[in-house]
Amino acid sequence: MVQLLLKDENFHLAYDLLFTLKFLFKTELSKRLTFNDVVRKIEEEWENILSELKQHFDYLKGKGLTEEEVDKLFGHIISQVDSYNVSNSRVERQIKEDVKKILGDKVQHEDDIVKNIAMLLPIYSKFYRIKEFNIYLGRILENLDKVAKAGKISYVKKIFNVLANLRLNKDLSPKHMREFKEFINWMEKPLDPSQLPLYHFIILLRLDPVKMIDIVRCLDFLVKHDYREFYKITSILSNIQLWRKFAMFLFLFTHIIKRGFYANEVINEIGHYRWKELEGPISIELLRYFIILLSLRKITNMRLALGLARSFIGERGYSETIHLEDFCRGLLNIQKYGTDKQVKRILSYAYFYGDLDIIIKLGNLAEAEGSLKKALNLLRPRI
Repeated sequence: MVQLLLKDENFHLAYDLLFTLKFLFKTELSKRLTFNDVVRKIEEEWENILSELKQHFDYLKGKGLTEEEVDKLFGHIISQVDSYNVSNSRVERQIKEDVKKILGDKVQHEDDIVKNIAMLLPIYSKFYRIKEFNIYLGRILENLDKVAKAGKISYVKKIFNVLANLRLNKDLSPKHMREFKEFINWMEKPLDPSQLPLYHFIILLRLDPVKMIDIVRCLDFLVKHDYREFYKITSILSNIQLWRKFAMFLFLFTHIIKRGFYANEVINEIGHYRWKELEGPISIELLRYFIILLSLRKITNMRLALGLARSFIGERGYSETIHLEDFCRGLLNIQKYGTDKQVKRILSYAYFYGDLDIIIKLGNLAEAEGSLKKALNLLRPRI
């Protein structure tokens, strides 16, 4: 049985790192990043914050505080940093009360110390955030280290670089970032592909498994070109029927692009007058169009292929999938036993004369005779 998706933990590792960075560098993800850029940025941020904290630490010591008193004061700030409101005009009074509580009434340069700590709060808040981030990053780096020892770190970097520059990551809120992560988990959870709509055509056409990053690129294309909104995509997760159709849609759409078709052209030709109608539940009609395109995967003329697809669906109706299966099998046999030139000539004939049954007849004969040439000879009129 063909598997729709292969689990790729390297993809998850790269996404975990990106997901965390979304919270750490809220503005940086709007730029074109690489894995190495981010690692360097983390190091720079950490060094800058430590340098600023040292300056404040030295300043307080210069005001007569002992190292023990500074450590005690800093320890209190750590525990209270979330309770300080730096935009509140009363923050210095709150700090002053805390300084007296920690250092007593004999502290010198009280006002200067209080102002210094007020300046320190946003810096320490960032320090605290990065410190927490580093705890999580440490776990990620442990996994990265294992990947590096296995010689796969370059692949992780590649996946990370792709993810960092997707439209999805630039537009999503933290909530939708979490939904995107849930979407990845959803696509990779165990399922029986045979239960998906039209799955027997995947077996028939011998389609290969696809990688998660290809699925993500397709999603990014749909969102980038305003064919779908991501929050609508994630809402599909709650509906098992839509879930099955959408999984099949992404699988077929990915294969169409991998076969060299232009995604924009495919959607515009197929859905030019009906895409908005298909914006809700993915219809079987759309999936059938994609199945026919994949059965015509050696054809380079998109309009010819789509014209044939429309003609076929319009003539046979939407419910007769058995005839469509015969058509796909016949086409595969023609491709197997004939040359590209022969295949194109036969399809051109079928398109212009509306004789679609010729595909099925020729395919069956070619398989029986082991040669398309012999099959053609059998169909020629005998004089």
